[in-house]
Amino acid sequence: MKLSTTTSVILALSAMAMSGCGGGGTGDETAALESSYAATFKSQAVGDKIEELMGGVIGIVDEVGNGKIGDPYNEQDTTLVESQFSWNSTMDFHNNLISVKNLWDGGLKVLADGVDSARAAEIDAMITETLAAIAAISDQNGNGILEYSDLADGSYAFRNMITDAEGRERIAEAITALAELQNALQELKPLMASRSDLYETEAYRARIDTMIDTVIVQGYDELKSQADLLVAALTALKEEPTAANVEAARTAWRN
Repeated sequence: MKLSTTTSVILALSAMAMSGCGGGGTGDETAALESSYAATFKSQAVGDKIEELMGGVIGIVDEVGNGKIGDPYNEQDTTLVESQFSWNSTMDFHNNLISVKNLWDGGLKVLADGVDSARAAEIDAMITETLAAIAAISDQNGNGILEYSDLADGSYAFRNMITDAEGRERIAEAITALAELQNALQELKPLMASRSDLYETEAYRARIDTMIDTVIVQGYDELKSQADLLVAALTALKEEPTAANVEAARTAWRN
């Protein structure tokens, strides 16, 4: 069942970052929004911060497993595949889970470990297993690593794997791994929130605030920088449509 969780920390930071990325916002405006939102988030009670952060990672896992992968897989309908004009969907799914891993490694794991170390270790392993299961969908050369070369000719692209017998087995394994990870995170979330008293120390509060600055805000800063480079590459391609500029634009898009 899909979640209706509003991942406000992710959405707010996304809106914040995008305001300075082609939407008319200036660098000063973006910096002010970053400062304002980070300060607002940090002023919340520790339990509320954990509630939002855990809701964010659960929302990502749910969206990938039940939406991006599950919908086209269940319907066997390539028109439901998110990336209609590239072979890049599996890499996108994989990157979505890397964002979960970044938040987990960036601070959530330490917080979870303080409540239930065994469960934290289990989820840590499940994240690694889920990343491997997603990579396996399109791992054409079988080296266990998802690379753009695996997707280059389209034969192992997600849209083709949803109608291929072997591909569907690989996708089913990824869906199962995502569902198990989502369930484990959902079970952990209220436990962490209910024991927020454990986190009312300077060290834990600093850990959460650092996660906001170094994982989320820094991540959106990097996104904006890469988007600026993409705009520049596309502008150059428009003005001079050469093979070299096509390749440069493709690289900027992937980055």
